Amino acid sequence: MSFADPWLLWGLLLGVVPLVLHLWKRRQPARLPWAAMQFLTAAIEKNRRRLQLEELWQLAFRLGIIMLPAVALARPIWSSAAITVSKTPSTLQILLLDTTLSMGTLTAARAEALPSALSSPQNQPSAWSRALDRAREIVNNAPQGTAFQLVLLQGDEARALISEPSRAKAEILRELDQLQLTQSAGNPLASLRRVRQWLASASEREPHFEQQVVSLITDLQESTWDLSPGTPTSQILLEIQQHAALQWEDVGLEIPANYAITRAEILAPILLRKESFRLELTVTCLGKPPVDPAPLVVFLKVDGQLSQTAPVILSPQELPSGRQIEAKVSFDLRFEVAGERTIEVGLGLKENAGKSLGLPVDERPQDDVRYLVAPIRDRLKILLVDGKPAKTRFENATDFLRLALDPGDEQDQYQINVIPADELLSNRLPEYDVVCLCDLPELSANELNAVEAYLRQGGGLIIGFGSQIQLGAWRSVLNQAASWWPLELDSIVGSPENPEDIFSFDPLNYQHPILFPFAGQSGTGLSATKTFAYLRMLARPGITSQVALQFSSGDPAIVTSSVGAGRLVIVATPFDRTWGTWALWGHSLVPLSHEMVRYAAADSQQMRSTIAGEPVFPHAAILKAMQSQNSSNETSASNWIWRTPAGADTLVTPQPDQALAVPYQAGLYRLSRSTPGLIHSPSVKTGTSRAPSGPATGWFWFAVNPDIRESSLARWPLPATENASHRTPGSHTPPISQQPRQETTTSSTPPLSNTPTSNPRAKTTETSDNPSDNLPRWLLLLVLLLLLCEGVFSGGVFRRSTQAQLLQNNPQPTRPSLWRRLFRR
Repeated sequence: MSFADPWLLWGLLLGVVPLVLHLWKRRQPARLPWAAMQFLTAAIEKNRRRLQLEELWQLAFRLGIIMLPAVALARPIWSSAAITVSKTPSTLQILLLDTTLSMGTLTAARAEALPSALSSPQNQPSAWSRALDRAREIVNNAPQGTAFQLVLLQGDEARALISEPSRAKAEILRELDQLQLTQSAGNPLASLRRVRQWLASASEREPHFEQQVVSLITDLQESTWDLSPGTPTSQILLEIQQHAALQWEDVGLEIPANYAITRAEILAPILLRKESFRLELTVTCLGKPPVDPAPLVVFLKVDGQLSQTAPVILSPQELPSGRQIEAKVSFDLRFEVAGERTIEVGLGLKENAGKSLGLPVDERPQDDVRYLVAPIRDRLKILLVDGKPAKTRFENATDFLRLALDPGDEQDQYQINVIPADELLSNRLPEYDVVCLCDLPELSANELNAVEAYLRQGGGLIIGFGSQIQLGAWRSVLNQAASWWPLELDSIVGSPENPEDIFSFDPLNYQHPILFPFAGQSGTGLSATKTFAYLRMLARPGITSQVALQFSSGDPAIVTSSVGAGRLVIVATPFDRTWGTWALWGHSLVPLSHEMVRYAAADSQQMRSTIAGEPVFPHAAILKAMQSQNSSNETSASNWIWRTPAGADTLVTPQPDQALAVPYQAGLYRLSRSTPGLIHSPSVKTGTSRAPSGPATGWFWFAVNPDIRESSLARWPLPATENASHRTPGSHTPPISQQPRQETTTSSTPPLSNTPTSNPRAKTTETSDNPSDNLPRWLLLLVLLLLLCEGVFSGGVFRRSTQAQLLQNNPQPTRPSLWRRLFRR
C-alpha cells in the first residue's frame, strides 16, 4: 500500500493519547480491609479475564477513532494500484483548450440533418463539442497516475484553470463540463508562455515526470495562430518541444461561407429626444456564397422588442474578384423619451422573419448579432461665459452664439445659461454638458485648474479667442497646462479695422466629424465666410490634436483635442462680428456652432460598446453620478452592481482608471446603483456571481460584441508532430511543419472517438468507482462505526453482564431499588 499524501501520517502519533490514558487507568488502587469483600473475591478472580478483554476492546476502539482519520486523509492506495502506478511511467498531461468564437462553428450538414425547428446551436455538433469530447477522451484514457494541467486560450491573457498537476480525474471532468465558449478572439502567446513555465517547474519537481505531453485542442484558425517561420508563436512552440511532446488536436470544421455583421454604428455624435438619427450596418459574406442563397433580413430590437426589419442585398457581380461581398443596411430611429435604450441587430432568414429570430443563418451564428447602447438625453445644458459683457444687444461676446444655438429661445434642445467671466468659479461646472469661454481677456490659475478638472471628468469645453485677449496673461497661465494644452498662442494675424487681407475657410475635405454636415455643399456655407483677423496658433510637440478647419493661409481655425474623458475645441476667431462675417450672415455659424457643441458634449465612449475579451471601463456619466451621490450619501455610492446577460451579479466600485470587468460573452451588461439594504444583503458578495434579492435603481448599459476577427474562414494545415503517447525525455521531436498560409482550409481533421462522451457525468461516476479513490471514504465510515461501538462498550454493557454473573455466583438478599418500588406501585 502507498499513500498520496504520506506527510499526513504524522497524525498517527495522536494514538499515544488513549494508550497513556489506558495505562494510567490500570494503576493499582490502594488496598483497604473490608469484611464484605471476602464474599466477592472468588467471583472477581473468576471473571478477571472478561474484564481485561473489555478494556482491551475499548483501547482498540479509541486508537482506531484517532488514527484511522489520519490514514484516510493520507489517501491510501491498494497495493495492486501501487504496483500499476510503479509499472506505468508518470506522465504530465497539459491541455490547452481553444475557447474562441470560431470554435462555435457548426457542422456543414446542419440544415440537411435536422428540421428548422431544431436548428439551434445548442442542439448541433460543433467544433466546441468536438473539443470537449476530445479533452474528456484524453482524460479518461490516460493511465493511472497521470497528472493534468489545463489552460484556456481566450483573450490576450492566459487563464489557467488547473495550475497545479492534479490526478483527480473526476474533478478535471467536472471542470470541463462547466466550461463555456466565448465570443472573443485569442492570442496564444500568453497561454503558450504559461505552458512553458509549467514545463520548467515540472522538471524541478521531485520525483520527475517521466513523460510530458502538451495537447493543443484547437481549430487552427489563421487569425489566432501564426505558424509562419520566425514568428513568436513558432519560436515558443519549438521551445516547448524541447521539453515535451506536442500533440495537435484539430477539431475545426470546414464551412463554405460565413455571413457576419462586421460593423454597427450610430451616425450621430450625441442623441437627443425627438431627434432622428441613423443606425448603419455592414453585412459581410466571407468565403464562397451559395449559387442560390436564401434571402436574408436584418432584424432590429429595441429594449428587447422587435422594432424593424430590412432586407440584405448582396451583389457579388459588382465587386472585383477576391474581395469580400458586403451590403449596407440602415435604420432611422427616433425616441420621444430620454433614457438608456438598448439596441440589438442580427441576421435572420426572410422566411422566418416575425416567427423566430434565434435561428442561425449559417454555420457560425455567433458573429451574426451586434449590440449597441443609445443614451438618449433630454437636452444639453450649456454654460456661456461672456468675456465682453455690454448693455447693448449683439455687442456681447455670447449674443450671436446664443442666438445660433436657440433662435426661438425655446430651451427645447439646449438649456443655456449666460454668466460674466468673473462668475466662472462660482458655478458648478460638472452640472453642464458644455462650457463655452467666449473672448475672455485672461484666465486665472484657479480657473484653469477648475477647467482642467471639468475636462478630465468628461465635460466639453469650447474656447473662442477675440479682440479682448491679453496674450501675455494667457501665455503665462497656459505654461502650467503643458501636459494637456495642445497649442501655443503666437500672434494676431490681420486687422479688422483695415482688412487688407481677407481669409476664407478650408474644410480639409470635410474629414473631421464637426464638418460632416457640410460635405457635398461646396460654394456655400463655409466657403462663403470671410475672416479679417484671427489668432495664429501653433501645435505643441508631443501633444495630440487635430485640425478640423483651417484658414486659406494654412493656419488652423478650429483645433480639437481630448483631455481625460472630455473634449476640447479651440476656435481662432470670436463668435461675433468683430473679426469676420460668419456671425453676420449666419449661414456657417449656426450649423457649425451646433456641431461643435454636440462634438464637445459627446466623448469617445458615449455608446459604451466594446469587444468581448477587452476590459470595460466606467463611463464619464457614471463618474459624475458617483460624485453627485457621494455628496449626499457616501456609503451607498461606493458600491455598484455589475449584471451579466445571464443574470449573475457582482458588487464593483467604479474607478476612473480601473476596469469594471473583462467580459468574454457577448451581450448587454448593466451597471446599476445599489441601495444600502442591497449592499449589506447576505445574497450579494464582492467578487461573486450570486444574484441579489432586492431593488436597484439608476443603471447604465454596456454593449459587448463578438470579435469579428474570428469570422475569417482561413485555417492552417495540421502541423506534423510525433505521437505524444510514447514520448520520453531526451528523445527527438521533429520541428513544427512550416506550411505556407492558405486562404482556404486544406487540413484534414483526425477522427475522434467513435463513441463520444454523450453523458460526461457518467464518465465521472465511473472514474470515482476506483477502489483507491473510495478507500478514504470506507475508512471514515469505519471511524463512525467505531464511535458507535465505543459508546456501547463504555456504556457498561459488558460490565452489567459481569455484575449479573457476580450476583448469580454469590446470591445475596437485596432490597429492591426505589425506582422498582415506585414502578410496582
